[in-house]
Amino acid sequence: MTETESRARLALESLIAYAQPDADAKTAVAALYPEGSKLSRAFELDAQDIMAESGLSKTAAEAIDLTDELARYVYTMRQGKRPRLSDAESAGEYFSALLRGRHIEYCYAACLDSEKRLIRTVQVAKGTFDATDVYIRDVVKAALSCGARYAILAHNHPGGTAKPSQEDKEITLRTAEALPLIGCELLEHIIVTNNEYVGILKTDR
Repeated sequence: MTETESRARLALESLIAYAQPDADAKTAVAALYPEGSKLSRAFELDAQDIMAESGLSKTAAEAIDLTDELARYVYTMRQGKRPRLSDAESAGEYFSALLRGRHIEYCYAACLDSEKRLIRTVQVAKGTFDATDVYIRDVVKAALSCGARYAILAHNHPGGTAKPSQEDKEITLRTAEALPLIGCELLEHIIVTNNEYVGILKTDR
């Protein structure tokens, strides 16, 4: 175990001890962090799964679940309010912080200026993306509302692989065709899982 992992484990034990003083924090962490697994696994579970695997109270489980949201906030603040997202790598790192560990699908559109700096990030869908036309309309609406010159889409595959589905590819193509009508260009569509990210346009080139 590295020093970073050891410190993170200690922090998790301290959080549990604070949220549930009568709990055996070391045993709970061991249940959430089986031999050979990454400590981040504990933060990729939702509150119900944390309770089931560790026997912790609802309050303690929700405290662990919420640390993931805190980590997202800290990461995005460290990047600055207007990071430059000029390629699949920078966009992948940015959206991984927003999407990794989420338990249902979310889709975001990052609206960028002419220098590819972030103007605004907009949530355009949540859950299963069946209504493709509505989805694309909301992406166009988001880009238009902030005068974006470029846009990047991103969504997560909870518990799955980063391999794009046929629907992912169709949405990417149709969005790339729709955005130029308002003077905007789709730079990339990022898919995020708990372990990796891929850029659909980069992969298809």
